[in-house]
Amino acid sequence: MSEALRTTNSKRIEFSRIRTAVPMPNLIEVQKRSYERFLQMHRAPADRDPGGLQSVFKSIFPIRDFRQTCSLEFVDYTIGNWECKCGEIVGIEHLRSECVHCARRLIAPDARGGVVLCDGCGNLTPVTIRECEQCGDPVALKFKYDVDECQERGQTFTVPLKVTIQLVVYDKDPDTEVRSIRDIK
Repeated sequence: MSEALRTTNSKRIEFSRIRTAVPMPNLIEVQKRSYERFLQMHRAPADRDPGGLQSVFKSIFPIRDFRQTCSLEFVDYTIGNWECKCGEIVGIEHLRSECVHCARRLIAPDARGGVVLCDGCGNLTPVTIRECEQCGDPVALKFKYDVDECQERGQTFTVPLKVTIQLVVYDKDPDTEVRSIRDIK
């Protein structure tokens, strides 16, 4: 046996011709981005793309009865409770700002605002977030327990999914079979 194989600090000989190594992708980051794209939880219902969970609900609804006298229709969904620490400001809409050039709604990059490239006009636009006058914090996702409490109690770090649907009741003319809306709940 050669001397290089006997020692523990032997050099490794590489016979490949290409010296550059392909960097390992961050697989957890890929999964997190895919999950965020599916849920769209940081977007207001009016700002959501037609894909992900939004398209799942759109494909299931409306649900109609056999006689076509009523239907359940999907309106929107929200994930979690978005509010400041004291609860004075409520709603994810408070994390939005309008582009000063084209008035398109922009999403803040983080809870304190920042600069965003507008999809509509292509200009860099500062996004300012309104802070609560009482507690001084902006709107954020409110959790029942923080990370340490969840680990201590053996709880999961979950937020509620709230789906808004409406029941539409129709009146049907027996002669012409024409439907008219009687009530929406």
